[in-house]
Amino acid sequence: MSQYNPASPDFIKEEFPFYGLARVYGVYTMEMERALKPVGLDIPTWRTLFILNEHGSSSMSEISLHAIAKLSTVTKIVYRMKSEGLVEDRKSNV
Repeated sequence: MSQYNPASPDFIKEEFPFYGLARVYGVYTMEMERALKPVGLDIPTWRTLFILNEHGSSSMSEISLHAIAKLSTVTKIVYRMKSEGLVEDRKSNV
């Protein structure tokens, strides 16, 4: 098990589960950014749109949870989308 301990001289980064996760996330992020840039979107905005499309009305905190984004980021995104006429808010839901 010492090969999985970063402090061990036997540590092998390629066999460390979090190394693989970090690489997959990095590749995913780069590919998503490349695909979204031509349409003027970023990943948090795309996730917000995707969640609203899938779930319909959602609270800011629900969007934040499912988008894996900070509540303040989601709030800014939703208010920007509201000003662009893309979404409308209803009491405590978007």
